[in-house]
Amino acid sequence: MGISNYSKLIDPPASEELIEKYFNLVLKRALKNLNVTIISFRGSGDISNLMYLIRNPKILGEDTSDRIFVLVDLEKYDDDIAEGLRESLSFINNHYKSILDTESQDKLNSVLAHETISQDLLNEFLYYITYDKGFKLTFIIDNFRLACGNSVNSGALVSSLDSMKKVAPMNFSFIFICDCEVTEDTKDHLGGLSQIFIENIVNGKELLFGKDSAEVLFKYHSGLRKLKYDRKYISRCSELSYGDPSTLKQLAAAVTDNEEIQEKIIKAKSVKETYDIVGKEWLDHRFKKIINSLSKDSLEYLGTLGDKKDNYPSDYLLFTGLVCLDESGGEPKLLNPLFEQYVLDNKNTLISVGGLIKYSFADVPQKIRKTLSAKELQVYSLLVNRGGELVARDEVAQCMWGNEWEDRYSDWAIDRLLSDMRGKLKNVDAEKEMKTVKGKGIMLV
Repeated sequence: MGISNYSKLIDPPASEELIEKYFNLVLKRALKNLNVTIISFRGSGDISNLMYLIRNPKILGEDTSDRIFVLVDLEKYDDDIAEGLRESLSFINNHYKSILDTESQDKLNSVLAHETISQDLLNEFLYYITYDKGFKLTFIIDNFRLACGNSVNSGALVSSLDSMKKVAPMNFSFIFICDCEVTEDTKDHLGGLSQIFIENIVNGKELLFGKDSAEVLFKYHSGLRKLKYDRKYISRCSELSYGDPSTLKQLAAAVTDNEEIQEKIIKAKSVKETYDIVGKEWLDHRFKKIINSLSKDSLEYLGTLGDKKDNYPSDYLLFTGLVCLDESGGEPKLLNPLFEQYVLDNKNTLISVGGLIKYSFADVPQKIRKTLSAKELQVYSLLVNRGGELVARDEVAQCMWGNEWEDRYSDWAIDRLLSDMRGKLKNVDAEKEMKTVKGKGIMLV
């Protein structure tokens, strides 16, 4: 057994069996400086379980006193790489003060004191704590889909991760939480990371959030919210949301505002009825996150499920557990009944799901191409392609965040990007300037 004293843990996020799987299949390899990739889907609980393990090192049963785990949230890096770098350094500062000596702590504080954290500053600190202080590093890469071409900043994100690895390759490992489908084009896009990305693959179906973990989740929420859950409700929710802790948490929390929901779901006569009781808008939004990370082939498979006899699911759908084949030759099953209901309700629209919109740079002057970041250049190209017409803020958001724009929409982030662009355009004496029409959008004039 890889973990110890499970019964003494405070609020574990999953069952003992699942926590042990994360240790044996993922962390144990990372502790040997091996790179590991979890092929998963958004909201599957990987980051919660891994964070719990590294924050409770005593349960690992191995000496980790010379190991520093660092969280790299690529959503933060995507919005602002400098702030993402700061978040990673702050993670070290917040979680490893007890093992850093005074000199190391002073070094870290001096880096964090900079107004802007550059990649060079981070790499210098990584070099220092590995070569001078003898630490080993494991970087946990969350939201890895953004480095796989699902962001206009993908190239910069890949470069950032690649440069980290090169600092101390013998004392360094990555844990990639790959929450999207990877194609051959994606592997080419990853460049130097592609080889370490496939070094040790863990299929998400091996780490699915099962019934025992659902019991643990409801026990936690019972104590947190001072609620008593009906055993039939827990059992039904475990079945409806198998493998999906994000939806299970919603079902556990829903009782706080509506105690009658337990009885309604227990008595529901169909999954369709249950779907509406849980909340169609919320569930549609949740499952759309998964759908948005699938390839065209996978979307086509789901969109024609049951209509074609020779239809076969992609490896990604099988490896993640989103689709399970019946060994006896029966109809394939989807992750859980609620996800299946979403697919059935949206079969006609699945194959038309959009991806990241990219605009031509052909009409953008070279001096402007050189000064703008990748995301800024996409937005500027959108404005140029519109030929001086007004562009709504929602369209700017779609340009910045692709099909995740509704989840990640931020007026502050849009305003900051536009402000930075104005400054850069002014510095290169751009012929046209950006004009904001309050409450409506922006245009080039």
